Amino acid sequence: MLYESKVAQTAKGPRFSKIIQEADEIIMKPFTDFSSYLADPIKSRIYGIHSVLEQFKYDPSESAIRAFKNFKEKFYNDFIQTAIKTIEQSAKESGD
Repeated sequence: MLYESKVAQTAKGPRFSKIIQEADEIIMKPFTDFSSYLADPIKSRIYGIHSVLEQFKYDPSESAIRAFKNFKEKFYNDFIQTAIKTIEQSAKESGD
């Protein structure tokens, strides 16, 4: 959603903010619904993703948008992949 679509790659201003807001809602809605069931390391990883997205939700500058688009690999590796690994590890430890 954030990096895959042509629209996201070319979006600017309010359109870019809307994409960021939608992505954040996709992450945070189930998180808020089920956060009481999640281990602290998982919560921390999800808050990390939310914190990055939060910076771009309200009228980001052109340079901030460009920086976010160039941040793709680091965003996926440092936040998304790490969150997935943390969730998988937690599931293994709990026996699910």
